[in-house]
Amino acid sequence: MTDALAHRGPAGQGRHLAPGLALGHRRLAVTAPGPGGEQPFTSGGGRTTIAFDGQIYNHAELRAELARAGRTLRTRCDTEVLAELVDLRGPDALPALIGMFAFAAYNPREDSLLLVRDRFGEKPLYYAETRDGLLLFASELGALLATGLIAALIDGEAVADYLAYGYVPDPGTIYSTVRRLPAGHALTARRGQPLAAPRRWFKLDQREAAIDPDHAAHTLLERLDRAVARQRVADVPVGVLLSGDATGAAIASSMALNGARATVCALGTGATGGEREAAAQAAALYGADYHTDNSELDVESVLPEVARLFGEPFADSSAVPAYLACRLARRHVAVVLSGSGADVMFAGYDRYGQAQAEGRLRGGMPSALARPFFGGLGSILGPLTPGAVLRGAAEPAAAAYARSVFLVPPRRARALLAPGLREVDPSRHIARVFEEAGTDEPLLRAQAADIATWLPGRTLMKADRLSAAHGLERRSPFLDPELATFAASLPRTLRWQESGKVLLRTALADRMTEAQLDAPRPRAVTSALARFGAGGGHLADALLARTSWRDSGFFDEAAVARCAKAHKRGRADYGQALWSMVMFDAFLEAA
Repeated sequence: MTDALAHRGPAGQGRHLAPGLALGHRRLAVTAPGPGGEQPFTSGGGRTTIAFDGQIYNHAELRAELARAGRTLRTRCDTEVLAELVDLRGPDALPALIGMFAFAAYNPREDSLLLVRDRFGEKPLYYAETRDGLLLFASELGALLATGLIAALIDGEAVADYLAYGYVPDPGTIYSTVRRLPAGHALTARRGQPLAAPRRWFKLDQREAAIDPDHAAHTLLERLDRAVARQRVADVPVGVLLSGDATGAAIASSMALNGARATVCALGTGATGGEREAAAQAAALYGADYHTDNSELDVESVLPEVARLFGEPFADSSAVPAYLACRLARRHVAVVLSGSGADVMFAGYDRYGQAQAEGRLRGGMPSALARPFFGGLGSILGPLTPGAVLRGAAEPAAAAYARSVFLVPPRRARALLAPGLREVDPSRHIARVFEEAGTDEPLLRAQAADIATWLPGRTLMKADRLSAAHGLERRSPFLDPELATFAASLPRTLRWQESGKVLLRTALADRMTEAQLDAPRPRAVTSALARFGAGGGHLADALLARTSWRDSGFFDEAAVARCAKAHKRGRADYGQALWSMVMFDAFLEAA
């Protein structure tokens, strides 16, 4: 299992063996990389043993707290702090942790194992139970499958979910035999007892508070600076991943204001000239060392490796340039800070505006009348934005929001699937979050849905796999719990007005240029897809030449062929659907 995770921890490996227990670990070593921090790590007195992936950013404060509790620590590493804190408090220690983490903690006194995943899912944790009751867990699916003890049975419902979202939402995986521990959850296993369901230990409350706008901007910058200061602490070189938009530049500006010279890495490969220029200007503005890669984007050459890294199908085509960006960054630094999560926490996605517009329309008419009225008008207007809003208003709120995050529209996805899978409703994941959100406010529900699905399943999955592939640690200051809790308390007017990230833009106005604030999110994703499918023919031909997707039995071959033909002839744009199929095939080939 540890061999399958060698890329995640090239600095070394360790194991802890006891009757009925085996813990293994691969070490990346970015904090206190010398002797003493090897894992698995056992607390003083041999009472708790942990295997831990991630970083505890507030370990210095927790170290002082442990000293006051009479604990003597032997090393400088955050691993020992985590082991001692869990030994002292058990699961009650979790709210005190500021960091990204997935860990297993064995308590020999209770003969129990605690599995934990961080608040937002920055670090992954998979688990499976064999028929004879053996519990297996790992940071990646491949490590579980490497045991030979888990059957790689593909779940048809998960295939339908994947085609819709471009990933399989938590807690499912592409395999019916393996689960993913949801973000902000813990699971306790006790020998001889049935495996309990995971329990939530953290939930971000999306509740508006009365906040003075001027004071809010000051508070945001204060918390952002504190988060960046925490996360740039390491005993190895630290950099910033800059993509041309405001979030990476905000991190670089924070580092500069606090006297730290940043190493900025920006991907030129697959990016537009404007994005490269924006990244270079930001680096110059903050006195950063700037590195970029302007080589041609060769999607086909890296596609098999990217597909293999995820261990299950993943259809976000920005994964290709992101893979190359992480490779570039690792040439210069071992830790990189990025703006991941900012658009969710501070309401930056355009779909949030659409959700609010649909909600206003939906609330102004009885549901029995809204569907035929708005649906009819939406059909007349077609794919134009007003038409999309009207069609969304005609649907239940969860189904409408799910449509806005789907990579492949529901009707198109159903047509491509085999008949037995066409009744699967991928929007059920969004509906569950809406039901548990505790509010009917469209923006707050949309953000809650993204925090539960999009953020861990797409944004952070991509960040983790592609950085770990190169032995690079990627950190996300915008997911600092103090900053995120503050963002969740903002009034709607400080999240979204005519566009999103209202307060973030206001707060950063004195730190960056207007062009930086107005910079759109990177378009390398469309560049990657366009380069692979130039003219439509290449992508369609590439899919039809592949055979694994056909042999899987999950798709309607005739329907796929029709879509490929229409795309190739330019009659319709099926690019994303075909890309999703190509990536599913690549997953099957790599499995």
